[in-house]
Amino acid sequence: VEVHQTSGAPGDGVTIRVRGVGTYAGDQNPLIVIDGIVRDMTAFNMLDPNDVENVNVLKDASATAVYGVRGANGVIIVTTKRGREGNLKISFTANVGFTSPTTLPSLVNSYDYAVLRNEAFANDGKPDDIKVFSQDELWKFRHNRDYTPSEVEAMGHLSPEQKQALLDSPAIYYGSTDYMKRIFDAGVSPQQQYSVNISGGTEKVAFFTSVGYSNQKSLTNDFGFSDAASNSGSHKYNFRTNFDFNIIPLTEINVSLSGQVRETKIITDRNSSVDMWGRYRDLMLNIYEAPPFSAPGVSDGRIITDYAGGTIMDSNKGAWGKSPIAYMLEKAQARINQSSLNTSIRIRHRMDYLVEGLSVRGALSYDHYFTKTLRVTPNLPVYSITRNPADPAELLYYGGEHNAKSYEETGWGKNRKVYVEAGIDFSRDFGKHAVTAMALVTGERYTSPGLKYNVPRGYYGVVGRVTYGYDQRYLAEFNMGYNGSENFASGQQFGFFPAYSVAWNIAEESIIKKHLKWLNMFKVRYSWGKVGNDNVSVRFPYMYTIGSFKNYQWADFGFNQSYNGLTYTSVASNGISWEIAKKHDIGLDLVLFNERFSLTVDYFNEKRTGIFMSRGSLPLTVGLYDGDKPYANVGSVI
Repeated sequence: VEVHQTSGAPGDGVTIRVRGVGTYAGDQNPLIVIDGIVRDMTAFNMLDPNDVENVNVLKDASATAVYGVRGANGVIIVTTKRGREGNLKISFTANVGFTSPTTLPSLVNSYDYAVLRNEAFANDGKPDDIKVFSQDELWKFRHNRDYTPSEVEAMGHLSPEQKQALLDSPAIYYGSTDYMKRIFDAGVSPQQQYSVNISGGTEKVAFFTSVGYSNQKSLTNDFGFSDAASNSGSHKYNFRTNFDFNIIPLTEINVSLSGQVRETKIITDRNSSVDMWGRYRDLMLNIYEAPPFSAPGVSDGRIITDYAGGTIMDSNKGAWGKSPIAYMLEKAQARINQSSLNTSIRIRHRMDYLVEGLSVRGALSYDHYFTKTLRVTPNLPVYSITRNPADPAELLYYGGEHNAKSYEETGWGKNRKVYVEAGIDFSRDFGKHAVTAMALVTGERYTSPGLKYNVPRGYYGVVGRVTYGYDQRYLAEFNMGYNGSENFASGQQFGFFPAYSVAWNIAEESIIKKHLKWLNMFKVRYSWGKVGNDNVSVRFPYMYTIGSFKNYQWADFGFNQSYNGLTYTSVASNGISWEIAKKHDIGLDLVLFNERFSLTVDYFNEKRTGIFMSRGSLPLTVGLYDGDKPYANVGSVI
């Protein structure tokens, strides 16, 4: 299992890959199941770790086949904490941590930059007397001064005190700034998490409830400007309540309610749409493009965006008066507000009065998610800087106009999902024989305004499992899922996904138990199965989409005539279905010395076929088609 947080920025979630990447199209994430309900990566990323009891990863086809059309990428099963019979327990957890950049590129200072720039001109064959930077300028870079001592001495209008003040005045034109370090010189960024859990119960009712808060600051420096976009971060509030009722004889009722509210502030551009993944791209480009003497960025608590005179700006030197610091402080901030509500009720009724080991169950869940993005442009006052000609030791600032903040709603989204299931279970031992069986019917309806044609997405299926064990030595299991999706054409909507596994626990053989008492388990196993992935990234691929009118030239009795006609923006693809993954797994489980040592070894092989992708050729008259090439299940990963 590989878990990545690619940016490390506040508010970013993780990506998970189970046994690598099996497909290069569509969704590569595993299926997320929280407390028996299928949910998405957003719900997983917003979980409070203090609410989690355990996490299981299903990898083999024999384990994921029951999820059928959505099990090809593996399954992550999360179980949250529940109450237990006993005294009331209250726990408080506080975590305080810090994040810092793994590494920051080391940038040259102004003096080294100038020396290398002169060397580059020499390498290009320029005459020796043509230098980008003179010796006086090199001295200024090395000593962080705008004037050499001889230049200061030549200023006859200055008093000795003014001359000394100028000699002691740090450079604003010939300075040197490591913009990478200055922008990320917060050093460490704090993050905090607090959680309060309360649990307890009686024989009839048990409960677990929690509230939590967490926040994380960005690594970028805001230079004291609280309204700057670089003053970013993320904070989240969450709650969870799990109730277990045993009021009705032979019946258990589980009720779960959880919710999360999160606000994330990130740097973005003033004019473009919010880019969650490339949020620092332009910032890094500005740093790499700017020579270290571009401008101070911030001086005396003021944002500097220009020189008002006395600059070293020219096409060879490359200074322009505006530093990456000023570019960053002028950026807009995107405020992303997210909220989610997850509810579920599960009922299980034991029917031992009819058949021992028989039970029936049902579940109903409702999830709701909402997000809105607001772009806030701070319009902080900016200044031009120069030295006073009458007294160059004095710095003059021009500008500083205050403008009102601007607010713009740039995006929103919402969705809701209803999930239902009903099933029957059987579990019983007959001497040395152990048998279990399960049959389940599931249905899911997902609604979002962003779905094509405003048609809800649906999943429906039948799940079955039968297991048999003899004397804990010989084990066999058969799983099947018969699942369907409305995204495909009639006749292609449902598929059958079988899987089986067998195992032999050699340590349970009588001769082994008698002579090798230190061997607790020596199990060899094999599984095979077929699972699917229905996320083909295109809504209703079997349908044509009509585009705009277009003018065509036709030969009409020897005369070329123009006619208007419709074009296709997408072409129907016949026979489109889900990806198919066929998985083999051979494994060994070894436990020794009263479970003090364990070893698991697996060899697995997966072949993914039917990957949804664009065809390499277009079997249509090009003039009639203005969209992408037709799609088909033609890709594979072996």
